[in-house]
Amino acid sequence: MIAFTGGNYDVTFTSFPSIALVPGDNSGLIFVATLAGTSVTPANNVGLFFTSAPNSEPNVAPVLLVRTGELVSVGGTMKTLSAIDVIGVGTAPSTPGVTRSFNGQQQLTYRATFQDGSQAIMTVDL
Repeated sequence: MIAFTGGNYDVTFTSFPSIALVPGDNSGLIFVATLAGTSVTPANNVGLFFTSAPNSEPNVAPVLLVRTGELVSVGGTMKTLSAIDVIGVGTAPSTPGVTRSFNGQQQLTYRATFQDGSQAIMTVDL
């Protein structure tokens, strides 16, 4: 098991609207999760996570890469993230393992939408 809904924690996963398998030597999962908890609001209830495959070393708990409500630096200006869109991380059966948003250098590219309505293409290291 990589992640599960529920649990007795401050922040829990409530759903997994999208997921993709990362193939190769650095295999793992990238997933978007809807969150709930005492510190979660509608403005910060979506997170983008990465975790190594269950049978790989090191087998780590999901790592939060980015979350709505966070401040992100865009061209030296801090902006509040309001939506995350990852091409290739979806619910379609053909999506797992398709490397449209991540590469062999352990980098993930996503589209960030900000509170002011602007957007940017961002890259984060896995």
